[in-house]
Amino acid sequence: MVPSRPIMFGAVPDQARRRPGRPRKWASDAERKRAYRARRATELAEPHRLRDEAREARAAFANARTEFQTARRAVQRAEQRALTAERRSAKLFDQLRASQAETRRARTARDEARGQLRRKLGSVKDANLLRHDPDALVAMVAEAQRLIEWYGTRVKQLERDLWRARQPRGNT
Repeated sequence: MVPSRPIMFGAVPDQARRRPGRPRKWASDAERKRAYRARRATELAEPHRLRDEAREARAAFANARTEFQTARRAVQRAEQRALTAERRSAKLFDQLRASQAETRRARTARDEARGQLRRKLGSVKDANLLRHDPDALVAMVAEAQRLIEWYGTRVKQLERDLWRARQPRGNT
């Protein structure tokens, strides 16, 4: 019998037919076993690699921690030195201010003493009167000399204090 419809496709050969189900991943059992052994070797090698990486990471962390602690101590020392220098600077500045004020007071007192001496000498209208009263002249001169000597020593002391304040000191 001849079919009434034309045949478009020929018969499918047996070789091209596939087996039912999921296609195979490996061409043979040998290839499958080789792949399994390779996977197993990488899995067994993985803990060694991880242990090595962990050891290296711990060593790097220890080094970083040591460097951090060293840097922190250096920063603390630098801050301490800065605070010490700041306190010393403030102390020296206060000493300088006090010395300048003391110098102003000494100069003012010196000027007052000179003014008193001028007034005393000015109050003497005639120098001839002092010629007849040598005790008054000697007392006046002695008082003026004491004042001049006292102010001279005070000024020298203030100058020494100011010089000491300006001198650089050690690490105190």
